[in-house]
Amino acid sequence: MPSVSIIVPTLNEAGNIEPLLKRIFKVRDDHDLDLEVVFVDDASTDGTCDEVREWQDDFPVRLVNRISDDGLAGAVIAGAKAAEGEYVVVMDADLSHPPEVIPELLAPLMRDSHDMVIGSRYVPGGAMPEWPLSRKISSKLATLPARFFTDARDPMAGLFAVRRFRLATLDRQVSGFKIGLELLATAEVDLRVTEIPIVFHDRYKGTSKMNSAVIGDYLRQLLLFVGARFMPAPGEGIFLGLALLLGICADYSLLQILMRQGQDLGTAHVLSYLGGQALVFVSVMHLPGIWKLPGLRPTASRSAGFWCVALLVVFLRGGGIGLLRNLLDVGDQVIAVAAVLFGALAGYLGNMIFIFTQEKARINSELRWRYLGVAVVCCLFFFRLLYAGLPEILEEEAYYWNYARHMDIGFLDHPPMVAALIWLGTAIFGDCEFGVRIGALVAWIVAAVFVYRLTLVSFNRSIAFRSILLFSLLPMFFGTGFVMTPDAPLVACWAAFLYYLHLALVRGKGLAWLGVGFSLGLGLLSKYTIILLGPAALIFMLVDRRARSWFFRPHAYLAVILAIILFLPVIVWNFNHDWASFLFQSQDRIKAETVFSSHKLFGGILLLITPAGVLAFVSLLLKGSRHYNLAGSGGSSEDRSSYLFTLCMVLVPLSIFIFFSLTKEVKLNWTGPLWLALLPYMALTMRELGSRLPADGFIRWQRQLWPVIAVLFMLVYAAGLQYITLGLPGVPLARGPFQEGWPELALQVDQIVDRLEEETGQRPLVVGMDFYQIASSLAFYRTRNARDLPAAERRRAIDETLSWHVFGWKGLMYAYWFPPASLDGRSMLLISKDAETQRNDYFKWYVRKIHNVRGIFIEKNGEVLGEYYYRLVRGYHHIPSGT
Repeated sequence: MPSVSIIVPTLNEAGNIEPLLKRIFKVRDDHDLDLEVVFVDDASTDGTCDEVREWQDDFPVRLVNRISDDGLAGAVIAGAKAAEGEYVVVMDADLSHPPEVIPELLAPLMRDSHDMVIGSRYVPGGAMPEWPLSRKISSKLATLPARFFTDARDPMAGLFAVRRFRLATLDRQVSGFKIGLELLATAEVDLRVTEIPIVFHDRYKGTSKMNSAVIGDYLRQLLLFVGARFMPAPGEGIFLGLALLLGICADYSLLQILMRQGQDLGTAHVLSYLGGQALVFVSVMHLPGIWKLPGLRPTASRSAGFWCVALLVVFLRGGGIGLLRNLLDVGDQVIAVAAVLFGALAGYLGNMIFIFTQEKARINSELRWRYLGVAVVCCLFFFRLLYAGLPEILEEEAYYWNYARHMDIGFLDHPPMVAALIWLGTAIFGDCEFGVRIGALVAWIVAAVFVYRLTLVSFNRSIAFRSILLFSLLPMFFGTGFVMTPDAPLVACWAAFLYYLHLALVRGKGLAWLGVGFSLGLGLLSKYTIILLGPAALIFMLVDRRARSWFFRPHAYLAVILAIILFLPVIVWNFNHDWASFLFQSQDRIKAETVFSSHKLFGGILLLITPAGVLAFVSLLLKGSRHYNLAGSGGSSEDRSSYLFTLCMVLVPLSIFIFFSLTKEVKLNWTGPLWLALLPYMALTMRELGSRLPADGFIRWQRQLWPVIAVLFMLVYAAGLQYITLGLPGVPLARGPFQEGWPELALQVDQIVDRLEEETGQRPLVVGMDFYQIASSLAFYRTRNARDLPAAERRRAIDETLSWHVFGWKGLMYAYWFPPASLDGRSMLLISKDAETQRNDYFKWYVRKIHNVRGIFIEKNGEVLGEYYYRLVRGYHHIPSGT
């Protein structure tokens, strides 16, 4: 009995049979292989079978004739069932796969080091010399969807070797473009796969079998992997069609009733859609006659999934309503129709793809995690993209927008990267919320890439996909991808620094030091906090034997020099301003009031990375070394170095923050970036390690916990975005982040300024009576209100809005932008959030005349949000009376 069977599916390959067999048997003779060749023919009409039969008398060649139409996958399975060898090699008949690599394909199987070996075009040494660039690009693009289901670089390869039982036991009804992809996607979690390079040539003779039908088979194969479907099964169509129509009618009718009763479209649509979905739910899942349909059979998980989809769709629809209102000059009735149709389509697709799936998904549990994880990442990214321009900007965002309107190479409280990103975003999209925030979303994408790559070099692609899921879900990183603050570029640079430093110190890649220098320099231009990674890197180099060698080589020192060169503009700004920024972030914080805040620090950590993240951190301390060995290469020096690297990158910055919190106030977001180093390990604790590795109770528990957390966080984020943008039915608006009423206040302030200018003949300056919050937010929205006016008019809103530094209090950068001595003689309109600030007698020493305090009521979405106060003062002089 031969030990190896070569399976060759054929369809009209007569011209290729002889040269193929000559090369195969030459390989057999050269390497003393015991093999047979099994041709599986699908009714060729060009004499292919005759060509095969001519070899049967003198060589171990067999022919399997088929009349089935189940495609390439069925042909390979039929060949495996007919084969006699312990190992099989599957290859095409057109000589695009070189038979000379057969021994290399078989060697890892025979050593029992791997379970599947692929002849790959995309590993180093692989090539496609006859292919033009366009074909190479299209091949790569076609491969991308398949790569979600495997770690192999060339999952579409038709040349591979496995033990025969893996093919012979596959479902005979498998219908797919590539049987190798079927094996990769449906095998056990810990299938050991390796790839060897091949030079892929165009076919020797005959015509390609690639056509639209084959492409359709490929797409259907991907859908079958996850059990997804777009169309109803036989017998379901009438019920689903009627349910969909019922939902549309109920949604639209309820929406019209609520709007006629005075409810705003933005909140009314929530009740109308959920009411319509309730009717759909009952009609599809609980009418007795439908229970007989397996695809619609009611279960607890399907019921919960249905309502999760309904909630996500309705909040997504809310973002669409807000966006249409901003972009199109159409009435609410038109938007209502669009919203109803969108809700019906999105709800149908969401349920058919994720809830009412086919009875059994083919992929293993680990790949289902990956598939659903990618869906979560895409969903949350789309929510951020859709809502980015809808909520009013935070006071901090408005302050950094003012940075961009006073562009410089440095600022008092932060470096200039945040200003540069906002300047670029608003240059493209204008002075609007989306223009301010788009930089945060771009920075999030950059950070996600480096988080993925860091996890990939530490573990593998399955764990790397999960790290992106965590990066999307954790509150810290969801927030930095939505709100434009210095933390957004800092997180991107921090992630890049960790990746390149890991390559340099753990993998020994000298060229990676260039990336270390660039990411450190750009990080210093984002926020000074990244300097804490310096001591972390230094300690790791001291404790890791291999990393210590870099002390005696120039790479690390050159990286530091590169970072300093990039940081030089901030150094120059500080030199020209008496080192103000460096003193503000160091000496001033150290001299601040003594206060114990460690409890706030730990509470902030619980909020930023959730209790599950904290438990993962504890697990890292207690079991991390063992887990790294299990998931890595079994206790190699790189596994130990990766574990030490993670410990240093987390513990060193954290220890500094804990020490600081013993006597000083800490802010909620300070520790956020350091948890980037923990993400690969957190992702590891979510993964099923397979049957070859001992079970771990903590990992099993984490795998059960994170799906619940993922669904909960998605719904909280979605509902929160709806609330701060359009409101929620029955939930009153409350002044707070994203809901201060700045657009409405700015409109009324402009009206007051115009009236006072008309009455007094002098246009008053607007002074926000706090550090920067009121002045920054009013400057932004006063500028936005003037977006249709000439540039000089828009600029006036910035140049005439300042903070209370004019009365001797701290005003951060406003003291630099508006020197008080230049404002003598001006009238000022003071704006505050409370009346007591306006009644403070201190600022009377700076003016000649003070008018009465008045109130401004702010309404939003038809509700009274709150009250602001204003007061006119005249004859400002920067030197107070009596001094």
